[in-house]
Amino acid sequence: MTSNSTHLRINVDQIDPDGEFYGLLTLKDTGEEIRYVPFQFSHFSVGIIARAGLDVISDLLLNTPGGPVTMRILSVETHDAPKNACRYHLMAVGLKESFEQIYANQESPTHVPFPVAYTRFETLNPVVIRAKTFGATNHYVFRSINASKSGLQIMLMDRSKAPFSPGTLVEFEIEPNGDWLDREIRGHAVIERLVTHMNQSNRHLQFFGISIKEFASDQAIAWARAVALLEESVRERYLKELNRSA
Repeated sequence: MTSNSTHLRINVDQIDPDGEFYGLLTLKDTGEEIRYVPFQFSHFSVGIIARAGLDVISDLLLNTPGGPVTMRILSVETHDAPKNACRYHLMAVGLKESFEQIYANQESPTHVPFPVAYTRFETLNPVVIRAKTFGATNHYVFRSINASKSGLQIMLMDRSKAPFSPGTLVEFEIEPNGDWLDREIRGHAVIERLVTHMNQSNRHLQFFGISIKEFASDQAIAWARAVALLEESVRERYLKELNRSA
């Protein structure tokens, strides 16, 4: 439940390497070319689907309209991926301009038959979200797990269950945390996913994936700026760890 992208059923061997946005990665050490297809992107990261077994400590070169960009694998997942393939989250190393700037002159960021979602980043310093259905008087209180320009993954903090199901339209308020978010954000969102877990105290924990559909006033810009700060903090932390291990 880390993105609002659709379930993917793609034969990686049939990916067209000449597509406008997706094409080939190159293993820097060996020169081996890897076909890929994107499912997420942000300022400095790209989520791709490629063959299983890529070396997580190897540098990869991503071919872009602005030239090759050195990438490192942050994480590997197998859910929502075709057979013999994985979902990889790649972070750019030494990139000066964002991917959004690099692809700004492209007519479309992708030609693949599904939406490319914005990458979600873990909120180590979480924000509090209050949400309710239209017409309701009481809010339910949530804590963020991760966030992107288009939505969040949130966990219910109330002991009672929230009566939200996929497709529910809610009003939300996100409280500033004095870190990456410095102002309140309000708007409307749709519940995309619901996952329930039982903890060791036999309490049902509810996790929701929400997609933001509308912001109040000019808050879309403020939210995009906040998520950019969140991503930059994740990237700085990763690059520091990378330098220490070098």
